[in-house]
Amino acid sequence: MTGYELINLIAPELVLVVGAMVVLLVGLGRASRARFLSGWVSLGAIGVALFAAWNMESPAGEAVLGLRVTDLTWYVRVAGLGVGAAVLLVHWHLPRPAERGDLFAMILFSLAGVLATGLADDLIVLFLALELVSVPTYVLVSIGRGDVRAQEAGVKYFVLGAFASAVLLYGIAMVYGGTGSTNLVDISAFLPGTVLAEAGLVLAGLALLLVGFGFKVAAVPFHAWTPDVYQGAPSPTVVWMASGVKVA
Repeated sequence: MTGYELINLIAPELVLVVGAMVVLLVGLGRASRARFLSGWVSLGAIGVALFAAWNMESPAGEAVLGLRVTDLTWYVRVAGLGVGAAVLLVHWHLPRPAERGDLFAMILFSLAGVLATGLADDLIVLFLALELVSVPTYVLVSIGRGDVRAQEAGVKYFVLGAFASAVLLYGIAMVYGGTGSTNLVDISAFLPGTVLAEAGLVLAGLALLLVGFGFKVAAVPFHAWTPDVYQGAPSPTVVWMASGVKVA
């Protein structure tokens, strides 16, 4: 695959990351102008990302560097960009102009991670995409809030999220040790001919993956962090966590 084809494959995600960096640079300018430009640059980045996803030329099913375009990729991109645009518009009307550019940049970074999960054909790529979703969300929970509860929620979410990420990564390592691959297609081909009760390493790895993913989607019994974080975070951030992050 040529460099052009690779860029075309990840164009929507690349546009969002570049847009987020531009928003951060815009925030260094005059306050009133930065507040105006950061919102339009963010919406423009989402619009260009949607256009790039709609006009992608890469054939479906071709796996490159742990990335594969499938039908699921399109659903994740459309759903993620739609939710991201809605959350961004709601944040635009909140009375926190000083942090508005930082908020928009974090939304774009996290949204890029959501879109990347739809491309992931490898557990390592999936882990990196989920971390790109999670780390900016940690910032969104407490940014610009003087409320002690919001700061407490942000710290709790970060600590528990780091623990869940460690468990997820350990599970990936164990699955690799048992199957010899982190590629999802290779793993799915390995499992039908394996008795899990006799493959302890693979079984333990899958259990740890379940714990890590369970935390990310706040599934019982890994949902204990949800009330504190949802109560302390701004409402648009809660919307993002309850929808965009769940899409990933």
